[in-house]
Amino acid sequence: MENFEKQFSPLNLPEKPESNIESRAEKEKKLNVSMGFLFNCRTVDGLAEKLNLATKEGKLDSVMLDEYDLSIEEVNANLQRISGMAKEKMVDIILAADNKHRRQGDKFERISWDIRKEEIKSSGAVLLDEGITAEEINDSVGYYFGKDGNIYAFPKTWVHPIHSIPGTKTAVVICGEIGYLTPEQLEDLDINVIYNPSRERDDPFLKYRMLGLSDPNMTDEEIHAELMKNETFKELAEGEEEQKQNYQEWFKKIKAIIKEQKDNPSNYVRDVNETLTRKGITVIRSDGEKTSGILNPSPKMKIGELRYQEGYARMAVSVDKE
Repeated sequence: MENFEKQFSPLNLPEKPESNIESRAEKEKKLNVSMGFLFNCRTVDGLAEKLNLATKEGKLDSVMLDEYDLSIEEVNANLQRISGMAKEKMVDIILAADNKHRRQGDKFERISWDIRKEEIKSSGAVLLDEGITAEEINDSVGYYFGKDGNIYAFPKTWVHPIHSIPGTKTAVVICGEIGYLTPEQLEDLDINVIYNPSRERDDPFLKYRMLGLSDPNMTDEEIHAELMKNETFKELAEGEEEQKQNYQEWFKKIKAIIKEQKDNPSNYVRDVNETLTRKGITVIRSDGEKTSGILNPSPKMKIGELRYQEGYARMAVSVDKE
C-alpha cells in the first residue's frame, strides 16, 4: 500500500482539452487563468525546478508558492533571477517570504522593519507599504513578480490585509490576513482574483472538494461515480485482483475523509463571500498539497485540467461575466 500511495499521491483528474477553457471569447470571461501551485520549494533552485516541472505540461499564467518557503534574504539576493524566470516562462510568480529572523553568527536576530524596508528597495522591488506602520508588520513579506518584469513587495499586516497589484486586476492576501478582510475593503477594488499564499494546513478537505468529493452525505454509488471520472481510479477498479483490492482500500479511505467533512469547513471567506460573489472575485489559496485550491467556487466558475502532482498542482479556472 505504501508504494501504491506514493504512486497515486497526485490524485489526478483526467486532463480536459485546453479548448474547454479557451474557446470562448475573452470578453465573456470575468477570469480566465491557468494556475500552478509549487510546493516545498525551500530554495530559489527549488523554485526553478518546480516551475520547470509544472510548465512542461503546458503554459501557465500564474504560479504561487506556500508562505515561508523562501527567506526574505534569499528572495532579495535572487530578485532578478526570479524575475527572469517570470519573464522567460511568461508567468506571474506570487510568494510570501519569511521575514522572521536573520542569522547573525550563531544567533538569529529579529530585523527591524526600517532595515528590511531599505533592503527590499535596494534589491530592486517596488515596495507597496503606504499607510502601514512598523508596528503593524508581521512575519512575512509578499512578492509579486510580473511576467512584464515588474516586481512588487508588500508586508503582511492584519491592519491592511489586501494588497492590490498596480496595473492588474490582481490582489494578494497573505495567509491569516484573509480573516481580516471586510466587504468594505473589497467594494472599491477593480480586481477579479485574490491569491492567498499560506502555511496553515488547516483545511484538510479542500483538495477533496476540488476533486468533486464534497458532500458528506454522498452514497457509495455517488462516490464511486465520481472516482470513475479519474482515469487512475478507473484503471484500478477495472484491473486485476490486486488492483481491485487497492481500489477498495482507497475507496474506504476517501469515504472516511468525505464523511468527516462539514459544509465549507475552512470558512476562510464566509464574512465576505457575498461581496466576492457579486463582484466576481475568485480566491485561490496555496497551502500545501492537500490544502490548496479555490476557496469560493460558484456556479459561474469552470475548473479544468485539475491535477495534483508530486511537488506541484495545476488547474485552469474560468469565470463567466454576468
